[in-house]
Amino acid sequence: MFALVVGSSAALTLACLVPASAAAAAPAPATRIAALWPFSASSPWNIGVGAAARFEPSNAPRTASLLRSSASPWVNAGQYSHPIYQATNADPFATVRRPGYPSVTYRIPSRARPSAGGDADLDVVEPNGRWLHESWLMTGANPAWTTGYHVLTDLRGSGVGSGGVRAYGGSAIGGLIRKWELDSGSVRHAIALAITGAQLRAGPVWPATSQDSGAAASYAGKTPMGTYAAIPPTVNLANLGLSREGLVLARALRDYGAYVVDRAGAFTFYADPSLEGTAGLARLRTDVGKLRAQLRVVVNNGPASVNGGGTRRVPPAPPFSG
Repeated sequence: MFALVVGSSAALTLACLVPASAAAAAPAPATRIAALWPFSASSPWNIGVGAAARFEPSNAPRTASLLRSSASPWVNAGQYSHPIYQATNADPFATVRRPGYPSVTYRIPSRARPSAGGDADLDVVEPNGRWLHESWLMTGANPAWTTGYHVLTDLRGSGVGSGGVRAYGGSAIGGLIRKWELDSGSVRHAIALAITGAQLRAGPVWPATSQDSGAAASYAGKTPMGTYAAIPPTVNLANLGLSREGLVLARALRDYGAYVVDRAGAFTFYADPSLEGTAGLARLRTDVGKLRAQLRVVVNNGPASVNGGGTRRVPPAPPFSG
């Protein structure tokens, strides 16, 4: 169904038989590769919106704060996003030093580069395809790097609650819009969302376990870190005037929703850096404002009612291959 491409400049890519211009979503694969579609089927990233989900009205405090921003909504890709590189057994070992902590050593492809922008994120999948090294403020080059924060993430785990370089305390790549997904016409997971300090409220909610340092002084809104929102199923997506890419993301927001995982200068989604400069990303950025206007906070999201609970809008994620 798909193949992992190791040598591309964007790191991980999915080779699909579905043409990029196809309007309909590709059929779901029978199995998946963790490096391309990570986390367990029971992860909140992979569980669909439940039929029991209760949506706030647009003027309720959390939703009103979520939708209100003076800055234009955006999709990060070329800057402040998360490049993911697949290492192989032929790649060199590198030592990554974090001041005050033991150094870690793992294989890093020589072509690997941190994300542009001040965060300098770099995510490297081990050759076994299961473990992901997430690093923030990464500087240097092989064979010696320095990082501000490093976490080893199990790509077959939940993706939440076990640390991560994002402010919410979970994996950095949870909710990332991948190029292969847009090409295939379907994103089958929840979407990562960052909002401004003026929108955020101090005090994280599940599945978030943390927030930005200084949150009590710098957050001034009503929407906590970890907030879950989705497009209600009553919204007719065909009437929103969306591009092909916008419709792909709209379906994901309706069927899987979005989690607030970080702070940014605007209402922001995150996409594969390899999408930067493409016409598809340009169209997606044009549509983000239309999508934001349709989001509503799900008030009954929690560990006992993940993504609202009840019968799911979509089937569970398929098992991992291998």
